[in-house]
Amino acid sequence: MHGKKLILILTNNMTGPDVIKFNNCKTVIIDGSYEKATEALLHTLYWGPYYITVNEGSEIWAHESIMVKLKPATTLKQLERLANKNSVEMMGAHKEGYMKEWYYLACTNQSKGNSLIMANLLYESGLFEEAMPNFILTTINRR
Repeated sequence: MHGKKLILILTNNMTGPDVIKFNNCKTVIIDGSYEKATEALLHTLYWGPYYITVNEGSEIWAHESIMVKLKPATTLKQLERLANKNSVEMMGAHKEGYMKEWYYLACTNQSKGNSLIMANLLYESGLFEEAMPNFILTTINRR
């Protein structure tokens, strides 16, 4: 097991009501089975699946954050209700630039699923033009 300090990028310039929960988080990668990690997971805010690609030698981790773009008829209140119903945290929104009107949400261990599951659930609600989880992709150094 090794750890890396990671100040989450998504908390930069975010002003949503739940941002404070994610400030100064640390990321730890536990290599092994879920059963071996259960003790450590009791002390986590979020854990997500971690995949290793076979052919490309990359690792993919389902980050806790989700980005959604509301349909024109969807209100912020509808997004807040859906987030509350599924225990997903409201992080904030971009107010300018090419990501204007994109809202950031974050999963925790209390959410109804990880970020991939929750992004699919949000999209299938019909309220969003797009809903996608954030993934972290790294290259494996093989010797």
